[in-house]
Amino acid sequence: SLTLLASYAGITSRVKLGVGVYLLALRHPTVAAKITSTLDVLSGGRLIFGVGVGGENPKEFEACGIPHNERGARVTEGIDVVRRLWKDSPASFKGRFTQFEGVSIDPKPVQKPAPPIWIGGRSD
Repeated sequence: SLTLLASYAGITSRVKLGVGVYLLALRHPTVAAKITSTLDVLSGGRLIFGVGVGGENPKEFEACGIPHNERGARVTEGIDVVRRLWKDSPASFKGRFTQFEGVSIDPKPVQKPAPPIWIGGRSD
């Protein structure tokens, strides 16, 4: 759905652009930071980054080699990584799941201090 947002960014000028929920625990946060930063630039600062922990389908996590019980901690850390990369250049991070030194992403987001991150969830 992030690819689709890039196309919408090119054919709209005022509508905010966001995904329902991006399962950050299943994706590397440095890649998420780069993709979302680029989308914010392409849209002229209209990105809303929606993330969630997921969990309805434990097999999805198993297929990615991610323990189902780590998804909350991975999303929390992933949000920290994304925010760091959006802001710092170069950035370094040492977490439980993600470690890097001297990494930069360009372009930086248009929105200051950063695009909003909305956290979605559900309950039975």
